Amino acid sequence: MSGHSKWSTIKRKKGALDIQRSKEFTRIAKEISIAAKYGTDVATNPRLRLAIQNAKAMNVPKANIEKAINKSKMSKDNYSSVTYECNGVKNSTYIIECLTDNPTRTVNEIRLILSRGGGSLARSGSVSYNYEKKSFFEVENNNIDPDDILMKIIDYGGEDVTSDEERVYILGDDSKFGELQSAIEECGLKIKSKRICYVPKNTVTLNEEDEDKSVNLINNLECLDDVECVYHNIDFAEK
Repeated sequence: MSGHSKWSTIKRKKGALDIQRSKEFTRIAKEISIAAKYGTDVATNPRLRLAIQNAKAMNVPKANIEKAINKSKMSKDNYSSVTYECNGVKNSTYIIECLTDNPTRTVNEIRLILSRGGGSLARSGSVSYNYEKKSFFEVENNNIDPDDILMKIIDYGGEDVTSDEERVYILGDDSKFGELQSAIEECGLKIKSKRICYVPKNTVTLNEEDEDKSVNLINNLECLDDVECVYHNIDFAEK
């Protein structure tokens, strides 16, 4: 339970590959601007409410949040959410979530990186069948016992809790996102980020050469401005 599940290993390893803080701020600002196009009242716009909550968890200044909201009123950009399914080396697979104003540009950039990294685009559904959608929460680690937290949230959709030195990662039923968030907050935990994510049902183990190739591929994909999240089914070995 504490550090041995498929998703926690993937998340822990992926944490070492996370994009730079500056890009995270840019991504959050983009999400706020897009969400605000559907209304600037957080009471009636849950997408905007979630985006602002994530921004505050990242300590984004209030002025930057307001600037992003105001930008939505002036921007002519027509962003859309696009998801790509991909194959990697040795039965590894990827799901790439993007937010883009030019899908043609985005897919061409992804296709180029995949071809250089031994991967390729896959047909819709040919990869996603091996993944499940889950609620995901990242909270500050203040000497938290993952097993204790799981016992407190399991009745509200919590399924797994793991941790590293800085963060605690909570996974749960995607249909109980709101209930799980409330339960986590009632435990006195400070949520740093939250979203619906993809978790593989089965993972693959690669040799060292293919692991290194896959790490470079993930890094290069995450460096693309339009890429929001990269999910994969690789069980990286502990080193």
